[in-house]
Amino acid sequence: MKIKKIDHRILVLVILAMVIIISLFVNMTVSYFARKKTLNNYFSVGLVELRAEEDSFPAEESSRWLVPKSFLPKNPHIVNTGTTDAYVFVEIVVPYEEVLFIIDEGEAVNTPDPAGPANQELFNIISEDENALDGDETEGFYNGFTVTRTGTFSYHHDWIFLSSKEDTSNKTHSYLFGYRSLLAAAEGQNKTPAIFDKIQLRNILEGSVSRDSAETITVNVYGIQSDELRGSISIEDPTDITKAELESLYTYYRNQEG
Repeated sequence: MKIKKIDHRILVLVILAMVIIISLFVNMTVSYFARKKTLNNYFSVGLVELRAEEDSFPAEESSRWLVPKSFLPKNPHIVNTGTTDAYVFVEIVVPYEEVLFIIDEGEAVNTPDPAGPANQELFNIISEDENALDGDETEGFYNGFTVTRTGTFSYHHDWIFLSSKEDTSNKTHSYLFGYRSLLAAAEGQNKTPAIFDKIQLRNILEGSVSRDSAETITVNVYGIQSDELRGSISIEDPTDITKAELESLYTYYRNQEG
């Protein structure tokens, strides 16, 4: 079985950094979130050799602190380090919590949501690609979710959205994407564009997140080498793979993975 799976995780440690004083008019809310980057061990089966990279993430811990509505560079992409071409997929797992959101638009700007605390994704995920696709405009992007308020999610146009799902036990939303082209092993052709470029801490009231709670943004990478298919799936144009073809490829991968 010539399949590879990589788990590349970013640990987000939520730290209560200061006491918030809210006036009757609630002029400003500030909270600090620190991020600790960890790379888990990964394994490969067969001849597929992939590496998940994220070279924009700040190296210095002091640069990883965020206040609501501020940004942090984060650009997950895949490099084919093997000798065989591969079809590749990325799953982005985004945490949500029951928190109090601060309204940042309209007449009620900078006031707590009058509906009170609710399940909210903690981050917006943003692509800077000029042709980026918006999850809100993608058919089925939030299918299967319970009543949970989602953040913004935009992604590079060379990736195709395949499915989403919710894990209410672990409080996460998962978004699965397939790369539109066969990822070559040849030097200079073996790197995908970043699926997105940065994350933004949403406008969440400090204190509505549990003290010292840990949140994880998870990036799972899957790949299957092209000659593993052996006629099982026909790809009409490896440089412009359709959504239906990617869905078939991923189903084949999961069946092989068991």
